[in-house]
Amino acid sequence: MATRREFVRNSLLLPATLGSAGIAHGSSAPSGRVKLPTYEELGVRPFINCVGTVSVYSGFVIPPEVREMMDYASQHCVPIVELQEAVGKRIAEIMGAESAMVSTGASGAMHAGTAACVAGDDPDLIGRLPDTSVMKNEVLVLKTHRIDYDHAVRAVGVKMVEVDNLDEMAAAVNERTAMIFAVPLQARTMGGPSMEAIAEVGNKAGVPLLCDAAAERPERPNRYLAAGYDLVCHSGGKPLFGPQSTGVLMGKRDLIRKALLNTAPYTNFGRSLKVGKEEIMGALVAVDLWFNGRDHDAELETWEAYARVIMDRVESLPSVTTNLEPKDAFEVSPFLTVGWSPEVIKITPEAMAKQLFEGEPRIRMVTAADGLGLGPDEKKIRASGEIPYGMIIRPYTLQEGQAEMVAKRLHGLLLAHV
Repeated sequence: MATRREFVRNSLLLPATLGSAGIAHGSSAPSGRVKLPTYEELGVRPFINCVGTVSVYSGFVIPPEVREMMDYASQHCVPIVELQEAVGKRIAEIMGAESAMVSTGASGAMHAGTAACVAGDDPDLIGRLPDTSVMKNEVLVLKTHRIDYDHAVRAVGVKMVEVDNLDEMAAAVNERTAMIFAVPLQARTMGGPSMEAIAEVGNKAGVPLLCDAAAERPERPNRYLAAGYDLVCHSGGKPLFGPQSTGVLMGKRDLIRKALLNTAPYTNFGRSLKVGKEEIMGALVAVDLWFNGRDHDAELETWEAYARVIMDRVESLPSVTTNLEPKDAFEVSPFLTVGWSPEVIKITPEAMAKQLFEGEPRIRMVTAADGLGLGPDEKKIRASGEIPYGMIIRPYTLQEGQAEMVAKRLHGLLLAHV
């Protein structure tokens, strides 16, 4: 039985060498084979990720088990419809849902789930999307739950009907209402009704509910399904550390069946939501690892240790303050805030982020003003105007040895501007 730290090390570290199949990246290839370039040879410089599993920064390093499964899957041809059904059944068993499917990210799950609620399994209606003029095409949402990512919902051709409170939501239900959309992060950080209270409105009215839990910690039993949500979306590449291009849509069996009919490999509006056999199998292993293989206590312990390495290096500098919180707004990772007085250390957080990203080693870190989840009290923090002046570090996407590199670089830049 591996120790906690051995498990985290083996699961989260990038392989020491690329090209483990026998061809080294950046080296001469055997006769008749192409040379596999490195990122650097393509002009793309990798970086140390202090931000988290954000899509624009390519998520995270997938565990060895996921890589191995994707490699295995790539070596065989299988019917995608059969594979989706089989893998969905297994994921549903693991996650404690009636049914599930692998999607193209959480956005693909939102798109497919919405299409299921709007067009259902009617071939004629599916063929009409995104023209929803003859279908139920209104989605109710609290104004505080409007997010950039709900574009995946709108893309189906629906109208987002915004309401201020649950009374307005209940009154807005009509024969055109296809779905209610809700986001746990917004419910936690923006105030207003709980996710459970929103579900009560939908359940009472008989309207399907879709929950965007993209970056949330997957749970068994799932709190949102238990509250009455019909569909729940998770990202495959965030806490699950699966393929970044995947997501999981889980919930009511009939709606998952309809969601599959609204996506690839069928020639319909969802054809662009194609997910390959490699990603489908990789997502399955990531889900299995989350519930049955990963030691979450060990991971938190390791991530906190990474944060303390940085704290120990920088907090001796004049005016520098550090604060380590056990959970970020997504309840996934500890997060560290490093602040300083602009009168003492004459570099702005924005300039710090720029220099970190442009220098060597290349480090991506965000400012406290950027937010990205200041914690459960983010709304209160922003309303008070007391946003920390400094940087935020989420250590869960650091790999062994990188905390020391971040600490050295951050210390050097702060010291240089005293």
